[in-house]
Amino acid sequence: MQKKWLAIVDIDQIHSYIFETDRLKEIAGASSLLDEINRNKIKELYEEIQQDGDKLLVNGGGITKAVFADCKRAKEFGCQAANLYPKHTYSATATWHMEEFQNGDI
Repeated sequence: MQKKWLAIVDIDQIHSYIFETDRLKEIAGASSLLDEINRNKIKELYEEIQQDGDKLLVNGGGITKAVFADCKRAKEFGCQAANLYPKHTYSATATWHMEEFQNGDI
């Protein structure tokens, strides 16, 4: 069986970031900013890195899961995706993890 790698990126303390203030405009803005990163920036990054055999499984709600046929691409994706949050928000952070599995396990 072929080995693959699952890369998972998860926003840290998403509720603390969104509800850091009690101002509705700021709450909506924080939520919108995270949504922009999730829906567009992460997807653009994936499309730049992905090759045949890779698949974006989940991307939304503060979590991204993608399968890569190559360990190096999985690591590159996880690291760069997690760095998008502090880069675009200055205070939100994300944690990423990569796990090797055999094709068919997921």
